[in-house]
Amino acid sequence: MAFSCVMNEEKIYSFHFSPEQWIKLKCEYKQHVFRMPCCGAKALLKTSALGTQFFAHKTKSESCPSPALETREHLFAKYLISRTLFEMGWQVETEKKGITPQGKAWIADIYTEKGRAKMAVEVQWSPQSYEETTLRQQIYKDAGIRCVWLLRDIKDGHNNALTGDYRFRTKDIPVFTLVKTIDGAMRVHNIYQVNEKGIHLAEKFQPVSLELTTFIRHLFNGRFSFIPRNNDPNQYMSVQLINDTCWRCRRSIVIVGQVYYHQNLYGGLIKRWPSRTIRGISLKDVDFINQYFQPAFHFAKLSKRYSKTEKTDYMANSCPHCNALMGKFFEENMYDDPSTIETPICTIACGTTQTDTQMAVGQWILDSTLPATPDTNRINYFKDENPSETPLDYLEEGYEHEHTVGVKLTTISKQAEVKSLLAHLFGGR
Repeated sequence: MAFSCVMNEEKIYSFHFSPEQWIKLKCEYKQHVFRMPCCGAKALLKTSALGTQFFAHKTKSESCPSPALETREHLFAKYLISRTLFEMGWQVETEKKGITPQGKAWIADIYTEKGRAKMAVEVQWSPQSYEETTLRQQIYKDAGIRCVWLLRDIKDGHNNALTGDYRFRTKDIPVFTLVKTIDGAMRVHNIYQVNEKGIHLAEKFQPVSLELTTFIRHLFNGRFSFIPRNNDPNQYMSVQLINDTCWRCRRSIVIVGQVYYHQNLYGGLIKRWPSRTIRGISLKDVDFINQYFQPAFHFAKLSKRYSKTEKTDYMANSCPHCNALMGKFFEENMYDDPSTIETPICTIACGTTQTDTQMAVGQWILDSTLPATPDTNRINYFKDENPSETPLDYLEEGYEHEHTVGVKLTTISKQAEVKSLLAHLFGGR
């Protein structure tokens, strides 16, 4: 099965013809000479059960080597992609062969050019290791070609071929899942759109799927963008404040409860769980709270205090009026109390989250203004895939998205917001 042949000494492709034109060409078969490009034998014009238009040998040729076997689904996907790119004005060749400057040979399922752009699309219907994909991608890169990969999901019903190392998606190797649905359609998965109303990451980045030809049109029209997981190695902080009453002088005070750390992931600040008490953070972070939060919110500076009850010393709050030790009971047991508030995030970094990984992992995001079909399979919900960390569960269970993607970070130096929080804590006094 081939998508090209030589008609009257001119090379043609089956996807250049609409179904009506293809039928007409079949009816005019005897008026032309069709020959297979591989061996020069006479060619027939055929249409598969899936609707793939192709050329085939009229009779078996002993001099022509047997072509590599491809499933009809693989060929159908290649045909749809080739026809769509041709309709978009790209120059398209199938099974294009070439050699890199380093002498490495390559054969592209679909090779296409427009202006200075050189692209390839690989439909991988049979399993292929991540290492093999990486090797082939490097060969394409050496040849000056940008390649996108469509991988078949071999686990029926998951609609997700990005398992193992494929989970760590990078800009250098664009990979998506290709699925043949029950009704015979070809759909692409592992696509996300930004939902500005979402609170958690799994709500912020909603999984969607696209019909294959629609996916190709959006991809080649530049409607996808790659959002890196983390291009900011810094870590940021906010703290929980509790409105309390000093047990000794009975005056209203503010104490520090939980400490929250935030990381800039996928263009927005993400709260990292679990939170910690002031006894579960480093002395450096205690100094950070005393330097940047204490002047804004007027609680007593955190310090190590000796507790007669506990018969030991530990990091603790104090009363700013009489210096009484505020025991750890309240800050550990008033987590959900309505008198607690969380401060804005300090825009000054409190530390770094930089890891040893060199993989620039991230996710491919579709323009949110484009229509797409929601992907309701839970296995395809947005996950934070970081090769340097232990895999985490679904993000809505472990992360909270603080800001819309791209929005600047809030700051504790905003006077109006600080005054509002102080009014809340002290009941308007």
